[in-house]
Amino acid sequence: MGAAGHVLRRLTLDYDGNLRAYSLDVAGGGVWRVTWVALSRQCSVHGICGRYGVCAYGPAGPACACPEGFEPSDPGDWSKGCRRLFDIQCGEDVFFAELANVDYWGFDKKFRQKATIDECRQLCIDDCRCEAFAYKKGGPGFCYTKASLWNGRSADPIQFTYFKVPTRVEKKLNLSSVLRLRFDGHDCGTAQERNATVGYSPSRHLKNFSGSKIKFVYLYSFMGGLFVVEAVVIIAGYLFVFRADPAAVQRVHDDGYTLAMSHFRKFAYDELSSATSDFGEELWRGASGAVYKGVLDDGRDVAVTRLVEVTTPQAEEVFRSELSVIGRINHMNLVRIWGFCSERSHRLLVSEYVENGSLAKALFGGEPALGWPSRYKIAVGVAKGLAYLHHECLEWILHCDMKPENVLLDADQEPKITGFGLVKLLNREEDACGQAPSRVQGTRGYVAPEWALSLPITGKADVYSFGVVLLELLRGQRVSEWAALEGVPGDDEEEARVDLQEIVAWFQDQTLECQGERSASAPWLEEFVDARLLGDFNRSQATVMLEVAVSCVDDDPSRRPSMNAVVQKLLSAQDVVGSASLRRVCPVPAHGISSLHFV
Repeated sequence: MGAAGHVLRRLTLDYDGNLRAYSLDVAGGGVWRVTWVALSRQCSVHGICGRYGVCAYGPAGPACACPEGFEPSDPGDWSKGCRRLFDIQCGEDVFFAELANVDYWGFDKKFRQKATIDECRQLCIDDCRCEAFAYKKGGPGFCYTKASLWNGRSADPIQFTYFKVPTRVEKKLNLSSVLRLRFDGHDCGTAQERNATVGYSPSRHLKNFSGSKIKFVYLYSFMGGLFVVEAVVIIAGYLFVFRADPAAVQRVHDDGYTLAMSHFRKFAYDELSSATSDFGEELWRGASGAVYKGVLDDGRDVAVTRLVEVTTPQAEEVFRSELSVIGRINHMNLVRIWGFCSERSHRLLVSEYVENGSLAKALFGGEPALGWPSRYKIAVGVAKGLAYLHHECLEWILHCDMKPENVLLDADQEPKITGFGLVKLLNREEDACGQAPSRVQGTRGYVAPEWALSLPITGKADVYSFGVVLLELLRGQRVSEWAALEGVPGDDEEEARVDLQEIVAWFQDQTLECQGERSASAPWLEEFVDARLLGDFNRSQATVMLEVAVSCVDDDPSRRPSMNAVVQKLLSAQDVVGSASLRRVCPVPAHGISSLHFV
């Protein structure tokens, strides 16, 4: 229980085999919400579609399917999987039917590297217990023979599964050398796949369980929990046994690390060095380290962040604990972390590559000017991303370096926050990191005053930085440049800590003048908003953005709003159409405006 917020939490191994964390806000209506899930992709859950079944993603979401030559064992219960429409006799003539882009994870009987597909096929023919083999075309030629087929799911385009099929049933079952998936008796891609959807809904599924089935659910849940405990004990035993051998300890650490981060991919340093052409194309450089463009073997573009090298056991421990947190981050307005490298002193993060570059480039890079709808969309999206980090993660997360350079734009101008790894974790009960910072983190011009004053740092530091970004979205230029244009002193490095109280006072003066006018033609908002827009912006939305911005940059952290409150305020004007009367611009509360500090 979180005493301060009256929030209850529980960790549940659900009926489908997935582990989920639930939160209950006692004061907010008493509804349990999923706040974390071990396997965010439902098809990654062990045995979700039973034996021979394949979990695939379609328009209706994840769905179970059977390959051609198979049919559902029980259409009402996909955990029973599929059954073969043929049997195989040892030594009879067979052919292999290809099922593209599907892998049955686990239960490998034999593994060969650098094998040709013919060699892999012969391995399966020579083994009467082999039902199929998996083969990766291209690359090193990985070959896996399968004695049992479970956990079928969509795979990389180079991954193929080949089923052993008796030649005698080829015509009888109308099978060819290439198989397709069939959803509930229909080809993959038809509307019928909705009937096989495997999306999670506890109430809907539990109603279908009889008393005996519920007993099995409890039994399987208990066995699953026991397996987890045994795995932890085994890993701890290895650590104890190999404690005298640093190399062995490192291997066990890495193996346990991989288990804990099973939804990540662990990359080798040489692999990332090759993917980035020896780190040749630098995209940008931030507080976390330099970021490079890379291309993986499967053709995906990625951004590889080369973190500061870890040289002490304490730094290694921090790296591992923080990585375990950011690996669970999953939000449309946050850059997705796909993997990591933890090899010798090298520490790298692999994340999705966002094609349109940073907000700084779009906002300050000249013509054409970023349009108003995109600016407001970006403001709302960034606010949602920060609110997720502050309030919705299993661990609260402080970004520490919020600025336009750390906001990337995709093809639809949807913002994605980056630069949050490695992050600073917040203490939920104290709403702070607990100790005053040993050094200022962030970028000059965006850091909150409490950093320089050695005060405890909370999520309100990110709120301050977000307020500065909002002002820059409105103005179309960096606030530090704007401060200089307004005549605020800043002639040398000592005066670089610009006090913008004069500019805030200007806000207050304009507000009072506007409130005293009866005309709806007060021009001050047009003078303030980016002139490159030529007046083409939504007045109501601009007003809300300005009100939010000046409240976010209050000197007193306790008077700044939470990011949840910011999101609600911005959403209140998101659907406003047209240009509202300028008299609605006036009520910017003077008590909500404070000085801006640039450090």
